[in-house]
Amino acid sequence: MGIGCDGRKTVLGLREGAKKAARLVAGVAFQKFGERISDQQEHVAAISDIIMEAFAMESVVLRTQKILTRSGAAAAAHSSRMARLLVHSRVDWVAKHGRDALAASSTGDSLRTQLAALNRFLARDPVDVIGLRREIAAHVISQGKYLV
Repeated sequence: MGIGCDGRKTVLGLREGAKKAARLVAGVAFQKFGERISDQQEHVAAISDIIMEAFAMESVVLRTQKILTRSGAAAAAHSSRMARLLVHSRVDWVAKHGRDALAASSTGDSLRTQLAALNRFLARDPVDVIGLRREIAAHVISQGKYLV
């Protein structure tokens, strides 16, 4: 099993979706505020938080791909579960902060269009994060230490 076995949208697709969400939110805020964006602390905070989440997703996916390439699917199974858990756990957070920032930057049809794009970037089928956490915990316990 690779890191992208999640139905409608893979972990790789969600990572890209988080990047697109960051660009969307930043672009809309810049269109509204222009050079005064630096005075909009809440918008800048939301944008930077989304970018940090996208970076974390990128980092965990690349690390898992590296393990997969070097050691094979069996060796990367634990890392794959951890990557899936991180990405799926954080996508809702990215969506919430994106919605909040967009709602503060737009109204009406424009806002609805932007929210539809945000939802499309981050759409996915539900994943059993509780099961993933249990599998990760069982692996850590069986190894007697925390491994990636």
